[in-house]
Parts: sequence; C-alpha cells; structure tokens
Amino acid sequence: MSESRRRTLLAALCLAYVGFVSLAWPYTMDDAYISLRYADHLARGLGLGSWNPGETPVEGYSNFLWVLWMAIATRLPGDPMSWTKSLGAFLGLATILLLAKEGEELLGSGAFGLLPAGFLAFSPMFAFWSASGIEMPAYALALLAGWRGLRRSEPFLAGPALAAASLLRPEGLYMAAVAGVVFFAAAVRRKDRSVALSLMATAGIVVAGIAPYIAWRLWRFGDLLANTIHAKWEPLGGLRYFVGDFAYTQTVHLFLAPLGLLANRFGEGARGARAGTPVRDEAQAPPGRRIRSRRPGPAASAGFSPEAAASWRHALLAGAMMVIAQAAMLYLLSGRAIRTLSSSFGPKWLSVAPAVLLMLFPVFRDLSPVRLPGAPAAAPVRKTAVAVGEILRTVHAPLAAWLRRTHPGATVALTDCGLLPYASDARIIDLWGLNDSEISRQGFDPDRLLARRPDVLVLASRDASTFKPRFPMDGLLQSHPLVARGYRLAERFSWQNDLDGSGDYSLWVYERVESVDPREHESPGEAACE
Repeated sequence: MSESRRRTLLAALCLAYVGFVSLAWPYTMDDAYISLRYADHLARGLGLGSWNPGETPVEGYSNFLWVLWMAIATRLPGDPMSWTKSLGAFLGLATILLLAKEGEELLGSGAFGLLPAGFLAFSPMFAFWSASGIEMPAYALALLAGWRGLRRSEPFLAGPALAAASLLRPEGLYMAAVAGVVFFAAAVRRKDRSVALSLMATAGIVVAGIAPYIAWRLWRFGDLLANTIHAKWEPLGGLRYFVGDFAYTQTVHLFLAPLGLLANRFGEGARGARAGTPVRDEAQAPPGRRIRSRRPGPAASAGFSPEAAASWRHALLAGAMMVIAQAAMLYLLSGRAIRTLSSSFGPKWLSVAPAVLLMLFPVFRDLSPVRLPGAPAAAPVRKTAVAVGEILRTVHAPLAAWLRRTHPGATVALTDCGLLPYASDARIIDLWGLNDSEISRQGFDPDRLLARRPDVLVLASRDASTFKPRFPMDGLLQSHPLVARGYRLAERFSWQNDLDGSGDYSLWVYERVESVDPREHESPGEAACE
C-alpha cells in the first residue's frame, strides 16, 4: 500500500472517530463533576481534597493529574467541562494515531497495519468514554505510550508515560509494575544487559514521578490509599462486573488475541534484535532484511521481520496483562491473528473482508435500535448518551438551582454525587462513601446517617408518582421511621424515559422539618429481642 493511500485511510478512520464523538457529545458522566468539584475548590484556594470546605479533607478522586487539568480549565474562559471533554476527545484521537503507528511497526505498512487503529476508531464505546469528561482517554494514551517505550527500550518515553498512567488511575501503577516485571524477566532470560538497564531506568523515572504524590497523600490524608478505593472495595465484585462487560464488547477479539500470541510464539525471529523498525511487505524489504525464522511458523509467511518478531515475542506477555485496562492492546493482538490467518489460509481479501465486518460490528451493536441476543440491560450507546444528557439537563441542573435558591449552605445527603454537588455548592454527604471517609470505612447505616442531621435528603426513584428506589440506600432512608417523622417531601424533579423500558428517573427531595434524636428510634430487631 502506498503511503498516500495509507494516510487517506487513516484520515478516514479519524473522521469516523470524530463522528462517533459528536454522537456521544451530549453524554457527560456524572462522576466527572466529582473531579470538577475538587478542581474548583483547588482553584479557589481551598486545597486539594476539599470536598466540603472547612471539613477534614478526603481523597474522593482517583485521577490526580486529571483534577489538576480541570483546575486549569476552571480558569479558562467558558465552561470548564467543555474544555475537559474537548481534551478527552483530542487525547482519544491521539491514541488512535499512536495505535496506527504501533500497527505499522508490528503488522506492516499495508492494510493490516491499520486494523488495530480501525478497530478502536470504529468503537462507539471508545468515543463514548472519550466525550464523557473523565480521565479514560488520557489513561489509554499514557498506557499505550508506556507500552511503546517498553517495547522500544526507550526509558524517557516509558517512564513518564507509565508515571502519568499511575497518577491518572489507581490501577495504572499495577499495570506498570506487571509490564516491567515481564519485560525484565524476558531480558534476564535472554541475558540482554542493555534492555535490563533500560527497564531499571524506566522504573527509576516512574518512582521519581509518583513518590512525591504518595508522600503528600500520606501527609495530607493519612492513608496510602485513596478514599475511593476504600468505598469501592468488594472482593471480586468489580472484577465480575468488568469481565461481563468486557466479554460482551470484545468477544471476537478475545478469541483472536490468543491466536495472535501463538502466531508470535511460533514465529520468533532472531533473539536480541532491536525493536521499533517498521515492518514492510517482504517484496519491499531492503537487502539484509529478508524474513528469517529458526523454525517454520506463521510469522515467516506473514511477512514479519526478525526485529519485529523478537519484539513481539518478548513484549506481548506484558501486552496481554495490559489489555485488561486498554482495548488497544487487544486490537494489536487481534490484527496480528488476522494477518497470520490471511497468509496461511487464503488470499488477502478473504480475511480483510471479515476484518472490515468485525470493525463495523460495534457500530451496529452500539448504535442500532435493534437489541442483539444476549445484550446487557444497558441501552445502546446513542440512547444512553441522550438519556444521561437529558437527566443532567432536566433533573440535576434544576435541582441544583433550587437548592441554591431555597437552601443555601444546607447539608444535603444523596447518592448521585456529580453535577448536583458541583452546581449547588452545598455541603454534601455522599451516601456511596466515595467522598465521605466515615461511610467508606464503616459502611452505610441509615441511623448513623440521620444522626448527622442532614437538612435535605435527595432520594432517587425509578418512578415519578410511586417511590421505587434506584439504589439500596434510597430505599432504606425513604422507609425509615425517622424520615417519616422528621422530614417532608418538598419537591420532585423527574425525567420521563421514552427511550427504553428501564424506568423513569426521579429525584425526591425531603426537607428536615423538626429535630429528631435518632436514639429515640428503636429498630424492629431490637423490639423483637425485648
């Protein structure tokens, strides 16, 4: 494939990504406003970790670098969330371009080299999160850049990138450690001193980048872990959720990835060859760059150079670990398998055509109104984007304005802590405990919560006329005797869901009308004991 044609195809992939981002633009993840509240307080001089000014600081964010960027965005003209979403969309595009470069170096300069970038560009889910306002596109780019630096033995790329990933997501440090250990073990086995020294330099840069923040965290919050980790900790709970979602969105690639690993394993080229040289078709290879393999294997017929084969042989184990956090790695493996199958079992078009269909499948799955068999309960991407955008516009924003007008300075307890806390600027008790160290460590208890005497309770319901709790905490509070005696229903802010059958979204607002001592309440269990 000529360079001009390759650039044209890459430009088309980028335009497809931009189109999907525009479809998902109405969606802003409510959690993004949690980070924005911390960033706004930091920019106003209240200090980092100030959820409620004047109270004990809490690390209710897990994306330090993203919060710093948001603090800058609050001082730029215009809406800070628009700046944040724009940066996320740009970083998502940069991830696609970097993945295209990786595909060229590892899969060749032809159509196969563009497959990984194509899979990512045609993923509405990736565009969905890139436009959501959270740190995921920045984390994806940092992790991919770290992979590239490790693969090419470039510590001044890998070190800063993996340090940034560690400061963007809590699991970033784990991913960096796993990748470093795998690469280091491979270097020791090959007795490659230069690679081992490069990895040690990378590790030093990562430690130097994250150690100051960890030390500051210990001084500021008195804990080595963020409060969000305490609040979300449930053994294997998050893993079960992730595996189900990941298996649904990446089913075919999960089958192709092991084939990519096997193709690489049995197509290993010269040991110790330097990584990073772009792979060309064999007919284009310069003298001295003919395909060689110590044993017959798929890589020999697939057109892999010894440099690329050695690179893949020792780097893909780390990539297999990192794929848990980033689909880009999975797409590299998938593209490798498709290239091998093409060269082994038939003409190129016979595998390119299914690859194109595989690229277009997520578009149908996530944007089509047709529900596929086995699809999760969640609505397709476009529908979810519209729904969440409408909820923030028609429910959360008006309720925040109502709180500012009728209850300035009030203490408000609620579950959906995002736009409401940021826009209302009230004192907030987060019922999930993400921004409340007491709830995160002791768990939610309605008696303990009511003993803190919140002025307002905001409870989420699936119906505007009959209370149907969205979360367990909402139901426990709404049915609590102290709420019936000491609070009154003041307002309801609702959005009627005409998109699917998952129910409406309604926030029921209860005002405290009298002082009730929680110790006066006797639970049914205690009465039975008597």
